Amino acid sequence: MGVRVRSFAMIAVGAVVIGVMVLPMPTAGLSQALQSPHWEHWCGTDRLGRDVLIRTILGLRYTMVRALLVLVVSSAIGVFLAGVSILESGRWLDRLLSLFAESQRSFPVLVLALLFASVGIPVWSVLVAYFWIPVWRLVRSAALGVMEMPYVQLASLRGMSPAAVVVREILPNTIASAMPYFAALLSELVAVLAAIEFLGFGPAMSQPSLGGMLIEAVQLGRVAPWVWAPSLVMVIVIVTICAVVSRARAFPGYAKQV
Repeated sequence: MGVRVRSFAMIAVGAVVIGVMVLPMPTAGLSQALQSPHWEHWCGTDRLGRDVLIRTILGLRYTMVRALLVLVVSSAIGVFLAGVSILESGRWLDRLLSLFAESQRSFPVLVLALLFASVGIPVWSVLVAYFWIPVWRLVRSAALGVMEMPYVQLASLRGMSPAAVVVREILPNTIASAMPYFAALLSELVAVLAAIEFLGFGPAMSQPSLGGMLIEAVQLGRVAPWVWAPSLVMVIVIVTICAVVSRARAFPGYAKQV
């Protein structure tokens, strides 16, 4: 039963993702501006007569895709540097990485992103340079504990090189156990990107984004309170995704993979 439920859930999520990816851009019609929710527009319309629900889904897609790309690139860098730190544990390179990570994480991410964005540096590159550090820190600390496991010692006794032990034995098990943390990083990235978009460093207003939708909600919230409803929906969706991923460790068979 559990396998069937999970298969159905994966199919449903896949259908939703495909539907979101092919969703058309809503058309504007000033004659339908600021209409309250009804059967044709479930969440009403905005000041230009565009469907608020469709724009919310498109904005969620835009911000989520950017957050996923940043997470993938920063995670790859963090895992690679964690492997280097494990191989060079206690040496100058490991200490240098630790010093750099501690100094950089002492600055708020929004301050750094806005500072570099103001001089033309892409926001995504600043976020990648910032978010590899928590991945590196988590994987490195977890890997140092995994190094004492019997299967790691057995791999060393079989004649495997230290690099092969790290790549084939330590990192895969460490990454599998850290998947819920990646979901937490994803939610943080979505919040940071939405905040940056809200502060005016996002796409053009014609391109829906979470921050852009929030700007409109702040401006029209009193006149058209239904524009806040999509923001609540987005929060619920993000929190639900993170909760589902964090519960993955309780699924049958997860412990066997780890």
